[in-house]
Amino acid sequence: MTRQRTNKKPRIAIIGGGFAGITFLTTLYNHARKQPPLQCTLYDPSPEFSFTPLLVGAAAGSRAITDACIPFKDLAKALGFTYTQARATRLDPNTNHVTVKHPTGTITKEQHDYFILTTGAETQFYQTPGAKQHTLSLRSAKDAKNIHQALTHQKKAKQPGVIIIGAGPTGVELAGDISVFYQQNNLPTHITLISHAPTILPRFNQKIQQSTQKTLQKRNITILTNTTVTKCKKSAVTIQEGQKQEKTLTSPLLIWAGGCKPVTIPLRTQNNVTERGRYIVTPTLQLKGHQNIFAFGDNAQIEGEQPLPLLAQVAEQEGTHAAKNILRLLNNKRPKPFTFHDKGRMVSLGPKKASITINTPAGTIHFNN
Repeated sequence: MTRQRTNKKPRIAIIGGGFAGITFLTTLYNHARKQPPLQCTLYDPSPEFSFTPLLVGAAAGSRAITDACIPFKDLAKALGFTYTQARATRLDPNTNHVTVKHPTGTITKEQHDYFILTTGAETQFYQTPGAKQHTLSLRSAKDAKNIHQALTHQKKAKQPGVIIIGAGPTGVELAGDISVFYQQNNLPTHITLISHAPTILPRFNQKIQQSTQKTLQKRNITILTNTTVTKCKKSAVTIQEGQKQEKTLTSPLLIWAGGCKPVTIPLRTQNNVTERGRYIVTPTLQLKGHQNIFAFGDNAQIEGEQPLPLLAQVAEQEGTHAAKNILRLLNNKRPKPFTFHDKGRMVSLGPKKASITINTPAGTIHFNN
């Protein structure tokens, strides 16, 4: 079924309600009060927005699950957009139709004037045998609930423990928060954190790496670096440390935090994604050759530039910039190129404990609390 445009309001489709998409919508409505009326529709298969910075705390129990999510219908009511629970499966830039699949299985084609592609990223298992079937991951409030339930069951277990595969921000913060959970429940700390890289937090500066590792080791967390997980099965992983022989580690809970990959939808246009699956966009965050299509966040990369880190501050800055650019287009003005301003990094290691760097004009400030 195809639905045609029936009014003259600029129709904007936001495909994906993650950090980038919601920041775009919030900025758009905050700045559009003096603009012509807009009709925005958010398409997302999930019923709720997951606030990623709070997911780790929700998983470990230091925060309520409800703190880390907001129903899209509530956001839609507050901001004035339309929310449709559906998964976009195809976009035709030539006809300005997006094909979406609804929870009932119904497939419709919706017509819009502008498209915002903020489909984000999903867990990357790197084709590791058994990883998808036997590990939990953390990408949504639902995932956080699953991890918390698994940890709660360990309160009565004879041998509680967790193996966390991946020592980026998510893996490290999970190790820190789960260690607090064990301490608060008088459970022995059996946490193993596995990093494929030579260090934890490989994309962070050395001061954060060192201070964070010191804190984790004080909590009796085992850290394995230069280690590859080659296989997962129920309650066990096979690892290889450097050139050593493979060996098996066991634990009742396995959490995969080993990376993510961009989520994109097929477009009826050529040469629009990188080798790693990100949309190729211009410096103004528009899809090359299509001024009415914007893509940003975890699923896009500016042509000729290095990919930006998959961080909330990147999605927030890009979402804000894209909203202002689309308003410029609606006012017959030229969109401006995007520049990322790195404000620094923070790694939370449980309530009241973090390692932080802040970038200032005078230099970088680092401190622990």
